[in-house]
Amino acid sequence: MSSHRIALKGPWDYLWTSLTKNQQFQGSAKMPVEYTCLHGNEAGEVQYSRSFHYPRIQSQPSIQQDSPNAPAASLVFVEFSGMRGTGSVEFNSELVGTFDETSEQHSFLLPQPQNIFSKLRVFISVNEELLTQKLPAGLFSSVYLRIEE
Repeated sequence: MSSHRIALKGPWDYLWTSLTKNQQFQGSAKMPVEYTCLHGNEAGEVQYSRSFHYPRIQSQPSIQQDSPNAPAASLVFVEFSGMRGTGSVEFNSELVGTFDETSEQHSFLLPQPQNIFSKLRVFISVNEELLTQKLPAGLFSSVYLRIEE
């Protein structure tokens, strides 16, 4: 099985809601960027979103699945190489996974969408304790689509 990656560079939209002041900030930023660079040293919840074209992949073959000569279907994963906080990931409004502070690398299988134009949403909550650790938080490293064929 071969694999290749596509970086989700370019602008991501964000919507931040402060947990303490109930303020909302929104904008667009070229990701990755560390949480405090966008939102300061205040704990909060952020929704990051990015639209993209789902890669053209080989869909599930129509021949019998038990056949040893049947070509394998391609799988698409979203990979986060650096994300810290707690939250969830949605693909076209469907929950594909959750994460917590125990790891900064995460990978989630994406279902094949009905339309090629797709939207990824990442909901991250960063608490005060995490901010005092002086470690990067939020979506601070590259995001990729990994295609396995």
